[in-house]
Amino acid sequence: MSDPLSFPVVPWGDGDATFTTNLGNGDEAPWAVVVFVVDGDRFLLGMVPRGWCTPSGHVEPDESPDDAARREVYEETGACVDRIEVIGRFVTRTRPDVVAHALVYVATVQERGAIPNGSESADARWFEIAEVASVYWHWDDLMQRMFEYALRCARSMVSPHEHEPQP
Repeated sequence: MSDPLSFPVVPWGDGDATFTTNLGNGDEAPWAVVVFVVDGDRFLLGMVPRGWCTPSGHVEPDESPDDAARREVYEETGACVDRIEVIGRFVTRTRPDVVAHALVYVATVQERGAIPNGSESADARWFEIAEVASVYWHWDDLMQRMFEYALRCARSMVSPHEHEPQP
């Protein structure tokens, strides 16, 4: 795996994007959350209109980012979060003066049920880390580094003797 603290800047929409482990000073509210749900070497992805993707979405008014992260995981995969930790920020820049960020989390789940009615997600599945690149909706060097980093963070969050894989 690559150095987890070195993240490339890649083209993103009309601008560029990167990832940082610097959480900032808390003055800037995140516009969204991204959640890497991990079980061993597997990631839980939802099939949303753009393709297989980590649970993610906007933070609603009067909702904390942590609550938004839990909600997005449930809405897009039917899973209830057990442990969750912020691991960084996904930062986009569309013009020199327009910068936005999403808080990025790593999480484990306590149980997984059916995807709720009305969800934008048509399916949810566990993918081995080796499979993710071939199915993820948008794969580039940044995504690869972020998945690697999320996996490392998840391994330090859950000790092996506590961890029991979910079906």
